[in-house]
Amino acid sequence: MNYQVVDRHYVKKRKVKSVVLITVAVLVVLATAVTLFIHSMTPAIVSLAVADVKTRTLQWINSAVFSVMSVQGNSQLVTVQKDSGGDIALITANTALINDIAQKTASEVQENVGLLAGSGVKIPLGTATGFPLLTGKGPLLSVDVDPVGRTVCVFRSEFFSQGINQTLHRIILDVSVTVEIVMAGHIETVETAVPVIVSESVIVGNIPSVYLDGITLGQAQSD
Repeated sequence: MNYQVVDRHYVKKRKVKSVVLITVAVLVVLATAVTLFIHSMTPAIVSLAVADVKTRTLQWINSAVFSVMSVQGNSQLVTVQKDSGGDIALITANTALINDIAQKTASEVQENVGLLAGSGVKIPLGTATGFPLLTGKGPLLSVDVDPVGRTVCVFRSEFFSQGINQTLHRIILDVSVTVEIVMAGHIETVETAVPVIVSESVIVGNIPSVYLDGITLGQAQSD
C-alpha cells in the first residue's frame, strides 16, 4: 500500500494565496463598479454642484451689496436738477461714488468665489441618487470650482411712469459672476447674473425723453 505525504504547510499556503487572490478580485470588481456608478452619476452630481454654486453666489452678491451700501449711508448716487418750471433739466450721476461701490462689491464677491475655488463643492453621494431617504448620506464627492472669469458690476438707471407728472426712478446694480465646475473630465460653465435694486425714489416733474430708455451709470470688474 502506497502512502502519500501531504505537506500541510504547502496546502495552507495555497489556501491563503487563493483567499488573497479572491479578495483582490472582489475589491477590483467593487472598485470598478463604484467608478462606473460615480461616472454614470456625474451629470446629476454636476447639476447639484451648479445649483449649490448659484445659491452661494447669489447670497454673496446680496451680502456684498448690502455691506457696501451700508457703509455709504445716505450718499446720493444721482443729483436731479430742475428748471424754473419744475421740470427735470439734468440728472447727474455721482461717478466717483458709483464706481467705488461697484469696485468694492466686485472685489468682495470675487474674494468669496476664490475661497470656494480653494475648497470646492462637496456633494453627498446619496443626494446624487435622487432617493429622498439617501439625501445627505454617503461619501462626499468633491467637485472642483475654477473662477474662469471676472466678477462684473454694472450700474444702470431706469425710469417708470407712476402717474401724472410722477416718475419712479431706480438705480440697479447688475452683478455677473462666472465660474467653472470640474468633475471626472466634465466641465460646466456657471454664470450667475443678479440685478440688485440699490435705490428707488419718485421724481416729481417731467423727465426728458433722453433718460426714459435707461442709462448706464458706471461699471467695475474684478479678477
